[in-house]
Amino acid sequence: MVYESHLKIHESDLKVYESDSKVHDPECKVYESELKIYKTRNSLMHSAK
Repeated sequence: MVYESHLKIHESDLKVYESDSKVHDPECKVYESELKIYKTRNSLMHSAK
C-alpha cells in the first residue's frame, strides 16, 4: 500500500519532468529508464502478494 502511493508520487513527478524534458532531454532518457525499472519492480511487488 505504501509502495502504491509512492508510485503515484513518482508518476506525478514524471508528468512534471516530461513537461520539463524539452529542456533536459538527455536527463529525461536516464529518467525514463529509471522509471521502467521502477515499474517493473512495482509489478513484481504486486505478483509477489
